Amino acid sequence: MRHLDAALLILMLTACVSTDGPGPEDSLIIYGSLRMDSLLLDQPIERMLIIREEPDSPRVTVEPMVAGGMFFTEPLPVGGKWRIASITVAGEELVVSGLECRAEAPGLFFLGSVELAADPPRAVEVRRLETPDERENLQALLDAWRGTAWEALIRTRIRSLNRDTKS
Repeated sequence: MRHLDAALLILMLTACVSTDGPGPEDSLIIYGSLRMDSLLLDQPIERMLIIREEPDSPRVTVEPMVAGGMFFTEPLPVGGKWRIASITVAGEELVVSGLECRAEAPGLFFLGSVELAADPPRAVEVRRLETPDERENLQALLDAWRGTAWEALIRTRIRSLNRDTKS
């Protein structure tokens, strides 16, 4: 990511984070990277919808912050199956399938770095990518959540990844 893009990402992410609200001991943040590979190449992802679908729980819909290809949710309730339902690119909403996770524990959940291939535009194929890696996503997350209860948890995860790399 270019330095200007990184600076803009940090400003945008910081602007949407509240120091109040649920903490890491009882909620969850889902984060990752997303990019498009289609005729709409280089079009930014304008909007993303993530939903929780559980037969015994109320359906919850959230719109994560999306900036520079990275996304993260506000703190979410723990439990249930969360999935990316759709993204909007160039004013067109595309249905997404195959991007889901089970959120059974509080803390951080890295959904991964993902490329969505839309060809034809209504069908979306999901591909897992190696970059940007979790560490890069966490650094942007850390910048956004600095000064909140989430900062210590994010720093701990970064240290853990650094230790794993040295091993």
